[in-house]
Amino acid sequence: MNATYRFSRLAARGSRLALGLTLISGLAAAQEVIYVDGAATSSGTGTSSFANAFQTLEEALDPAGPLSTFNSIEIRITEGTYVPNGSLSFGSTGVSREATFLVPDRVVSLRGSNDAADSTEAPPGAQTILSGDSGIQGDPGDNCFHTVVLEAAGQFDELELQDIVVRDGFADAPLATSTEAFGGGILAFGAKVRLTDVVVRDSFANFGGGIAGLRNMDGGKDFIVEMRARRLRVRNNTARIAGAGVYASGGMYSSFASCTFRANTGVTSGGAVFIDGSVVDFEAASSRFFDNSARQGGAVYTSLPASGGHRLLNCTVAYNTALDVGGGVYVEGGADVTGRRRQLHNSIFFENAGSSTVGQDNVFDAVSPLSAMYAPGDTVSYDHSFVGDADPGSITGKAGGHGGGEEGARRGEA
Repeated sequence: MNATYRFSRLAARGSRLALGLTLISGLAAAQEVIYVDGAATSSGTGTSSFANAFQTLEEALDPAGPLSTFNSIEIRITEGTYVPNGSLSFGSTGVSREATFLVPDRVVSLRGSNDAADSTEAPPGAQTILSGDSGIQGDPGDNCFHTVVLEAAGQFDELELQDIVVRDGFADAPLATSTEAFGGGILAFGAKVRLTDVVVRDSFANFGGGIAGLRNMDGGKDFIVEMRARRLRVRNNTARIAGAGVYASGGMYSSFASCTFRANTGVTSGGAVFIDGSVVDFEAASSRFFDNSARQGGAVYTSLPASGGHRLLNCTVAYNTALDVGGGVYVEGGADVTGRRRQLHNSIFFENAGSSTVGQDNVFDAVSPLSAMYAPGDTVSYDHSFVGDADPGSITGKAGGHGGGEEGARRGEA
């Protein structure tokens, strides 16, 4: 009887295991890989391999396409330059500049790829480029408002962009209440997104020339942006108002690891990054901020967080310029309190330039403290950091352990 009982239990376990494997198999089958090749001679079904690839990215992103059949899809794209053709749009004015690569729910991955062998390791010079230059080539005034839009509309799956260059968006709408004023390169609208080995460049917006993260509260929705980035490169972007590289707002949670922000220009605040007070959590780790400029906060402008914290850890902030104050970092007024902190830890602030003489006493008494960081009447947690305008030779050894020195930051840019 004991043997029979043991056999029955084993049989039951086997049935449950078989059922579990069946369910896992069904879930795996529900996700499909879709292929896009802009150089294909004709458009295929988009499935199986690059031999059957779609010709346009819009075919893969069309909610009436593969997403009408599969629960989720991963899209692989060959090298080449892709420009929105107008079949997908984001906005309500109906103008042609609302054309964009609108990434809907259930797309879990958008990956650059370079050949029919399904390789995702692009050789030197081979890039998958998503460009908003949809009108007269070189004339930004008729470019798409946003090159890429990531919108949450009811699903909470994370979307990953990998091995892709995003460029040439032009979000120049005049009103801060219009989404067309935010995120020239990428607009993350209430979405969860991961950016890996992505380049965002040569884009413009009033807020967030390269990337903007906004809370989606349309139609009763309330989705907060969550953004994680690794080896992201943000360069040559411009913002008329704030956050030329990245504009973080609306309760956003974000982390940037081993990223480079270079040569971004914010006319008012935050040349590389602008972090407003509604952002719950922002962290940049082992990242580099070089040659950015703005009136306040040449590299970074941070407001007092409503909760959580804003942190720069193991970063190098150098050769940035503020026309007014805070060539490296501008910390907006308001003392940090329990649960709401700004931290500058184990980082280098070097050769940043600010023109005003206000606020030098608000930074620990280093050489040219205003150039490195400006904190008007604020209390900021900083430790194990280097601040000053010393000769580069005196910090070469430290620079290597804090996100890389000048040469490291200026090499390998896309």
